[in-house]
Amino acid sequence: MNNKFILIKFTFIVALFFNATISFSQVISETDSLLLVIDKKIVDEQYDSAEALINYIKTIPQYEIDSIKLEVDLTLAKLYQTRNEDEKALGILLNGLSKIKEDKSSPFIADYAYEIGSKFSKIKNFPKGLEYYRMVLSSGKYRNDSLDISRGLLGIGNIHFRYYYNSRYLALKLEENMQQVHKDSALNYYKNVIATFPKNESKKESLVYANNNLLAYYAYDKEYDLAEFYGKKALEIREELGDSVEIAEGLNGLGAITTYKGDLIKAKEYYERALQILDKKEGYNSKFQKLTLLNNIADNYKRRKQYQKAYETLNRAQDFGNKLNVESANEKYAEYEAKYNVAEKEKIVEIEKNKRQQIEFWLYVLGLATILLVGFSGLLYNTFRLRRKNLTLEHDQEKLLQERKIEQVQNESQIKILNATLDGKEDERRHIAEVLHNSVSALLSSANLHLQAAKIDLKDKTPQEIIKTQAIISEAADKIRDLSHKLVSSVLLKFGLSYAMEDLCEKYSNSQLTFETQSKNIIRYNQDFEIKIHSIVEEFVNNIIKHSNADKATILLEQKEGKLQVRIFDDGDGFDIEKMRKNDKGGLGIVQIEARIKMMEGIFDLKSSKATGTRIFINIPIPEDY
Repeated sequence: MNNKFILIKFTFIVALFFNATISFSQVISETDSLLLVIDKKIVDEQYDSAEALINYIKTIPQYEIDSIKLEVDLTLAKLYQTRNEDEKALGILLNGLSKIKEDKSSPFIADYAYEIGSKFSKIKNFPKGLEYYRMVLSSGKYRNDSLDISRGLLGIGNIHFRYYYNSRYLALKLEENMQQVHKDSALNYYKNVIATFPKNESKKESLVYANNNLLAYYAYDKEYDLAEFYGKKALEIREELGDSVEIAEGLNGLGAITTYKGDLIKAKEYYERALQILDKKEGYNSKFQKLTLLNNIADNYKRRKQYQKAYETLNRAQDFGNKLNVESANEKYAEYEAKYNVAEKEKIVEIEKNKRQQIEFWLYVLGLATILLVGFSGLLYNTFRLRRKNLTLEHDQEKLLQERKIEQVQNESQIKILNATLDGKEDERRHIAEVLHNSVSALLSSANLHLQAAKIDLKDKTPQEIIKTQAIISEAADKIRDLSHKLVSSVLLKFGLSYAMEDLCEKYSNSQLTFETQSKNIIRYNQDFEIKIHSIVEEFVNNIIKHSNADKATILLEQKEGKLQVRIFDDGDGFDIEKMRKNDKGGLGIVQIEARIKMMEGIFDLKSSKATGTRIFINIPIPEDY
């Protein structure tokens, strides 16, 4: 009987659990279906209908489920973005990301970070955009999500391309070599998106944008055949996805490329197909695309010497543009009016609030006067007690100040001892290197010459021992030369810091990690000063090799206003600076380097994070006797 009861109870619990699971799955499924409908309405520019559905989802209890709320809020942000309400979109995205960024397993980190990155890229805040796109890539790699990896690569490529474009054609100032670096980086990232994009993935927006951006990349280089190739690839995918506005944009781009190639008839066909699509659309983005398209069509007529049609199309574009501006202005005026009405209501509320506060004030005055009389005597007592407490506190502060002064003297003494030790080591290394190079190497060379003369005298009767001895001496000379170079760089001693940095980068670069260097206004300095700077840089290079997991590191040297500036940065994992300073056994040598720079009356700044890698800045006065 008992066993039968237990079995019935177990079966009931299993049934409840099964039903709850099915109900939850149905909720998720229904919500996903609604979100797909909303996405379709956004594509079809039915914005009011899309927002109404989003507001409906917010009213159901399931909206409180974290995953559903994040998905719905992300869709709402995309809607605001499509309607050019970027401030609202950014507020939703930043708020959502702040709640989930600690959970590295969440796929929404990549979704939210990508959208935020696009906002900062749009307003040309490229460092911020790069930070969030790297977050997308990092999240994708952590979860082994190839789609998010491709989105991260695309976003980073876009930042590099916009750096190049803005510095080449607009106001952004970058040196020519840095322009080339950004240009090459953009190409590599775009092609990497195409190469690594999952074959069976249905969400192909990243693949579309990578191909479309390669169209722009090659168009700026006037490689129109390549530009057309990638434009057709992008159009094929857009037609597969079925977004008519995106298809029109692709046709418009191909029309521009074929115009540059001189095939004006083909360009006309592309433009007319795009115009047929956009004439049926009423959304703001479609109208903006249509304005660009009309200007391109007018240019096509002009190039084919059909000046009357060119004039008519240009007038049509101008009228359409004026109408678009009026619509935009009307939206602005409506927004201003709404804000004004809200402000007026707030004023009325504030006036009523002030009246209530005045009445309450006089009621409180009578009570306060009574309280003051009672409290006055207590105040005198507290004043006496606080005065005695302050005297005790001043005594404690004086004692603490004296302890800090003693500690400061101890720290300065330790720094001086540490620098003296480092100076002694460097002097000893330099002395040993000079002895090895000038004395021991010379003696070995002399011994080798004597053996060579003996071989000439003995001719064919040279004993094997002489030949072996000569080989041993040559090997010893090579090892002494290498040892001398390790102790103190011979390139540094002969040619100075600029060439020594190039030698250092060449020596430590390999297939996994590349070091680069640039020098500006660098001349020869005091040898002791050069050795100290070289030692500091070499210590940081060793740390990058051992700890950073970086792919690339750069060393920049510049003499500026009587000071030597050293900048070192890498794209590695970064590290916790405070944790490293507290860890005496960290092995990074940062504390010793800080002590050295402080004794040289220099400035040292270190920044490190997983998103941006490590950035090092050193600014040291150049000795007057250089």
